[in-house]
Amino acid sequence: MGSIFSSFEIGRRALLASQFGLRVTGQNIANVNTPGYTRQSPEFAPIPPDGYFKQGLGGGVSITGVHAFRDRFIDTRLTTEAANTGNLQAQRDALGQVEQVFNEASGNGLSDRLNKFFGAFNDLAANPSSLPLRATAVQAGQNLAETFRTQYGQLQNIRRGIDAQVAPAVSQVNDLAGQIARLNKDIAKAQFVNGNADTLIDQRQQAINQLAGIVPVQISEAENQQLTISVGSGQALVLGDRAAPLTAAAGSDGQTHILSGTTDITADIQGGRLGGLIGVRDGRIPALFGELNNLASAVITKVNQVHTGGVDLTGAAGGNFFTPTPAGASAAATIAVNANVASDPRRVAAAAAGAGPGDNTNARALADIARTSLTAGSRTGTSTEIYSQIVGSVGSLVSSVEAESRTQDAIVAQLNNQRDQVSGVSLDEEAISLLQYQRSFQAAARFINVADQLTQTVLDLAR
Repeated sequence: MGSIFSSFEIGRRALLASQFGLRVTGQNIANVNTPGYTRQSPEFAPIPPDGYFKQGLGGGVSITGVHAFRDRFIDTRLTTEAANTGNLQAQRDALGQVEQVFNEASGNGLSDRLNKFFGAFNDLAANPSSLPLRATAVQAGQNLAETFRTQYGQLQNIRRGIDAQVAPAVSQVNDLAGQIARLNKDIAKAQFVNGNADTLIDQRQQAINQLAGIVPVQISEAENQQLTISVGSGQALVLGDRAAPLTAAAGSDGQTHILSGTTDITADIQGGRLGGLIGVRDGRIPALFGELNNLASAVITKVNQVHTGGVDLTGAAGGNFFTPTPAGASAAATIAVNANVASDPRRVAAAAAGAGPGDNTNARALADIARTSLTAGSRTGTSTEIYSQIVGSVGSLVSSVEAESRTQDAIVAQLNNQRDQVSGVSLDEEAISLLQYQRSFQAAARFINVADQLTQTVLDLAR
């Protein structure tokens, strides 16, 4: 009788195992479209013999747990690439705005203004006594100065816009850090209670990837799969079930800085969306400020040098055509036509010193500046050549970032494909598993039915 009654237990365990397999399969099917979900599989083990029979047939099947098809190497790569992707996307978006500042397609760009400015002196050289032509030269100078100031101001606005994104990004970092800390706690609890925290681990990995997209992170794992996450040069952001929030605060330079405790880690953040924003805000745009200032300063210096060497229509010595840049000020942001010249076009010094009012020597010299090699910082060439070099460097930078971004997208797509091959849910495979567990459940039920019939037969014989 013992062997027959033990069959009921074997059948019961088989039914439970089949039900468990169906449940896990259903979980996979339900989450086929869930981002970051890791495919699971039930794990079973045979129950060893209990020593009742010499044959040692065993006691059926036991459920030992659930296996998640997770590849930590791929997950780590995805986290790393999330930081690279966030960085390049932030750079691409910001530099796209910068590129528009140097867009010459409208015909009113700085290169066009430079040509018209020096062209106005060329026209004046043909009729140096003409007040309208002198007024045209003054207006061309004002247009040139306005374009310098406008471009500088546009770059400033872009920089302010980028800076305004830093604090919200830091807030997102803190929210995700708090979420990861809570998940660390829940994972430890789940492992202690039932040993299965796969769903929570998936959620944590998703949060980590989102975090890495904003700021690059370093991750280390302790016992019970508790993670420590650091940023910058090793400042802790998550310590087990505790988060150490970052702070966004205005610095002495007027820009938003990122603090971990009292440590300024702004310069250490070189990846993720924050790294991209900071790189453009504190690196690319200030460099362009310098380029524009150098060019504006070179134009101001050369034009004033030539203009002061001539005489105006009244016979007086020529003064500065452009107002000299104040000490410590930005040449591109402050360039303006000298108020004396702007208010009285007769002050344009078209004649050479000692010559009569009808002389055009100085007007020709001013026009010739268009073909004169200037030095603007590390660049040399005519004013339009130098500006073309600046525009070309911006275009080259944008093209480079866009190319890197496309390559990065391809890398991430390949990694996601690899992850899907390991961890993704295949509905075809799950359909097979569904049929398998259905059939095994039916077989176990039939087995119990047979055992019941045999038991009834034995009881009938015993009467």
